[in-house]
Amino acid sequence: MAYTGDVHRYIEFTQGVKFDLQQKESKLMPLVTEVTNGGKMEMHDFLGEVGNFDDITGRHANTKLTEVEHKRRAITCKPKAKTFLIDDEDKARQAHDINSLYIKDATMAYNRTIDAMIYSGLNASVAAGEDGTTLVARPTTYDVAHDSGYDTDGIWVASGATSVGLTIDKLRRAKLMLDEQYADELGEYCMVVHPRQLDNMLGLVEVTSSDYAAVKALVRGEVDSFMGFKFISYNDVSLAAGIYDCYAVTKGSMYLASQKSTGGLRTEISRRADKNNATQIQLKFDKGVARMFDEAVIKIECKG
Repeated sequence: MAYTGDVHRYIEFTQGVKFDLQQKESKLMPLVTEVTNGGKMEMHDFLGEVGNFDDITGRHANTKLTEVEHKRRAITCKPKAKTFLIDDEDKARQAHDINSLYIKDATMAYNRTIDAMIYSGLNASVAAGEDGTTLVARPTTYDVAHDSGYDTDGIWVASGATSVGLTIDKLRRAKLMLDEQYADELGEYCMVVHPRQLDNMLGLVEVTSSDYAAVKALVRGEVDSFMGFKFISYNDVSLAAGIYDCYAVTKGSMYLASQKSTGGLRTEISRRADKNNATQIQLKFDKGVARMFDEAVIKIECKG
């Protein structure tokens, strides 16, 4: 008779369920100002700079009038959802609480979705005008080209022959552009970059340079700030034709709107009679993103 003792061997499973490696928390939420939408869209009004006071050139001189630029930008929220269906028969055969695990998995997806909305909004056209139907593109004057840098005389060259990654020159230029627009009045300067750009910067800085130690600590995660910027490493930076679109962003330049009553992430669990009374788990939110201050968002093109 063949040996059959292995029939009585048992399989033991761990009590917990691990999640795949993924971005779990939001990285870009610190960039935004959170607001609430009450209707179809929410209008945000601004006044342009009026300049210095005018001289009065003499007695009974004609009055000099100033035209004030009135600006308006609108945010529209759009609902999004993630839905799961679980049969009772499957739940009965599982050792884990599938409901709570699915909800936790979807919550991480929510954080990534919010980041994707914020990142997309950095460069997207925004709704403007009296009724929010005029689309305004982000001005390319606030771009740092992938092949730009300072020459040996310290003159900024907007385009050159060779594409480069993130350099000290590009950080200097971005900070100067923000400073010249008084962007520091909004808040802290942040730099949204792909991890490759941090690695690239480490490779470009000379070992003997005083910047090297700071960049090395930044890459290692020992510090998160360098040259006046708080760095945010974000894997989903746009990549096209070998060029990453990184951004120098002033906190508060982007608005994240939540629709009143439906904006926040909420979980709804119900029975689906049309699916043999299976349990439906749906997570929903209703938000929108818009760039409010063009001059406080600098796109920095970087070679991959």
